[in-house]
Amino acid sequence: MGNSPKQREQSISRNFRIPHDVYRALEDDAAQLRTSLNSRVNQILYEHYFEPLPQMKEGYMEIAKSMIPVLTSKMTDEEAVRLGQTSTFKSAEAMITAKHGKITLEGVLEYLRDSARRAGVGSYSEAENGEKYIVTITHGLGRKASLALSTGAELLLQKAGLRPKITDLENMYAIELRSQDVITT
Repeated sequence: MGNSPKQREQSISRNFRIPHDVYRALEDDAAQLRTSLNSRVNQILYEHYFEPLPQMKEGYMEIAKSMIPVLTSKMTDEEAVRLGQTSTFKSAEAMITAKHGKITLEGVLEYLRDSARRAGVGSYSEAENGEKYIVTITHGLGRKASLALSTGAELLLQKAGLRPKITDLENMYAIELRSQDVITT
C-alpha cells in the first residue's frame, strides 16, 4: 500500500548546527528571493539531492574556470556574441524550459542566480533603483565571456517578452529592466 500524496508531503522537525556565516548567507539569500528561510533551506536541500547539476547532464563537460578567459580571449567580439547566441542561450533555454515549461522572467532570473551560485560562474545581485531593476553578475572571466554570457541572458529575457538594457564590462555584466516589468510578472 503506497503513501498518499499528503503523507509524502509531511515534514519533520530536526535541529542542526550550522556556522553563523552560513546562516547569515541563507537569510540574505532568502530575503533576496523574497521567500522564507525555511522555504529556501528546503529548496536548496531538494535541489542538492534530487536535481542533477547542469554539468552532470548529458552534453556537458567539465572545464576549469581558469581556462574560460584563456579560451574566450582568443575570440573576436563577433565570435563571443555567436557563443552567447548558440551555446549559452540554447543550453539555458533548454534547462529553463525543462524546469518551468516556458521561458519566463522568473525562470531566467532563477537560472542566472543558480548559475552564479552552483556553477561558480560568479556572484549575482539584484537591486531596484526607482523605475529600474538591475541584475548584476560579477564573474572574473574576462570581457569576451561577459559578452557571451550577457548575449545569452539578453536573448532569454527577450524570449520572455522583455527588452533589457545590457552593459558588459571586463568581469561583469548588468541587466537593466523596468521595475514595473519585474513587479508585475
